[in-house]
Amino acid sequence: MTDVELFTPFIIKRNCIKNLLYSGFLDADRVVIFCCDLQEKFRSSVRYFPAILENANRVLKAAALLDIPVVVTEQYPQGLGKTCTELDISESSVTFEKTQFSMWLDNVRSLFARSVDHCNRNTIVIFGIEVK
Repeated sequence: MTDVELFTPFIIKRNCIKNLLYSGFLDADRVVIFCCDLQEKFRSSVRYFPAILENANRVLKAAALLDIPVVVTEQYPQGLGKTCTELDISESSVTFEKTQFSMWLDNVRSLFARSVDHCNRNTIVIFGIEVK
């Protein structure tokens, strides 16, 4: 199996988010989207980075159209750069800088807990670099 064949199942197809929403698998009113560490410095070291950015843009555009909140993290932006300029994160709810290898920071957990309590948003869609 080639690298491309291994990677292909993880590429978000053009209508994937729409299909997930229409199928009932995701409810746009219950989702929060997490964008993890899609930063300039990773451009040259992450395989398939252009495809990752293209797919990330699809998710971000869907989030903007459906009024889904977006949480963005940036790993040590002073050294690794800000979120890639190709990604329109202007509609994101909040961007957190971090220096640990986890997106699940205290302030992110707190924000998510508030979104569950106040808005009943209890589903996370996560994408980015080294998401586990």
